[in-house]
Amino acid sequence: MKKLIIFTMLSCLSAQLWAEPQYVPPEVGAPTRRVGGGTRSAGDPVPTITVIAPLTIGYTLQASPTLFWAIEKPVSYQIEISMFRPDREQPLFEKTFKIDKAGLHSFSLKEAGIVLEKNQSYEWFVAIIKNPKNRNQDVLTSGLIKYVDKNENLQQCLSKHPVIYAAYAKCGVWYDAIMELSEEITKNPDDPVLKEVKKSIFQQEEFPSFLTKD
Repeated sequence: MKKLIIFTMLSCLSAQLWAEPQYVPPEVGAPTRRVGGGTRSAGDPVPTITVIAPLTIGYTLQASPTLFWAIEKPVSYQIEISMFRPDREQPLFEKTFKIDKAGLHSFSLKEAGIVLEKNQSYEWFVAIIKNPKNRNQDVLTSGLIKYVDKNENLQQCLSKHPVIYAAYAKCGVWYDAIMELSEEITKNPDDPVLKEVKKSIFQQEEFPSFLTKD
């Protein structure tokens, strides 16, 4: 009997986790701004690359959040991540590196010493640098981010949802939802519910198919 009760409780929890994580964009009617990257030119295929950003502007409650991006396959080219304010020509930061694996990657603004200005939108980019001497050949992906206050309405919204990543998603705080969900998956990499949650959110925001495959 005790085992049955425990199983039922776990089933209810899983159902709650599954039902909760629908992302609700904070700015209704905002135009699509995420840009995807990838080509399939003969002889020089470049894998699909994407920032893990929503279709429209995404919010964060962190001054220095972690950004996520993904690539379909590893490449020999250099990768560059950068961020710009729309009213300034110079980037807030630029960092170039190489990768040796496909899938999700992260970049911590906190570790890089980058602090966002509150209520200021930024566009961030991840680029595959095919030719350092001709940056017009870059394969680019980009998204928007804004650091916002936890105002009274947002606090009330967050208090209604006990699962933290689901609360952030429901309340329109994209980047914090992804950070929390990623942390949970790192702790519990074999949890099928968490995998389905990530798949569901990625499908909702129309990410490339390599991120939503089983």
